[in-house]
Amino acid sequence: MALQLVALVWLAGLAEHELYDSIEFFSGMGAITSAFVTGGFAGVSYELEDDPVVEDITSRCGLVYAVALLLQARPGCSVWFLG
Repeated sequence: MALQLVALVWLAGLAEHELYDSIEFFSGMGAITSAFVTGGFAGVSYELEDDPVVEDITSRCGLVYAVALLLQARPGCSVWFLG
């Protein structure tokens, strides 16, 4: 199932954009992402309160978006899961 989801996200073209140096999930205020961006790196945050539709990991849309972000991780990317 997980491999099928990754394949569908990739084939749909949802993961062919910018590569990220930092991906911060459940980011709250996004302090880690802000620090990376301020340092000149490409960073993105994923937070339910920022977008309750697209960034809801419990929904299909939110899960697909999370996988798409992970597929855009640059080699050596810093991935943070905060809770």
